[in-house]
Amino acid sequence: MLDRTQFYKQKEWYILRAKALKRDHHTCRFCGKSVKEKGQAHIDHIKRRTTHPHLALELSNLQTLCVKCHGSIKRRDENNPNRGINPDGTPVDPNSEWYN
Repeated sequence: MLDRTQFYKQKEWYILRAKALKRDHHTCRFCGKSVKEKGQAHIDHIKRRTTHPHLALELSNLQTLCVKCHGSIKRRDENNPNRGINPDGTPVDPNSEWYN
């Protein structure tokens, strides 16, 4: 597996990152904030590269986040497979209070 520096300098990563931003309309999938300004968009691996290297370059494993949400997610337990929202804005977690 490539180290962090090598991975994020790959041409494939830049192409996939652009696809994720386009898919998510340059909007944070957690809070809905626009991330169009330089330095505001973070493309997050839903399942970590270190534990799921086969998903590292899978668009379905990426989500666009703002700086604030990305920081808060990294402080949470990333082993929760139900974190985040779907492209339609509904929570991934079927037990979310949003559905009640």
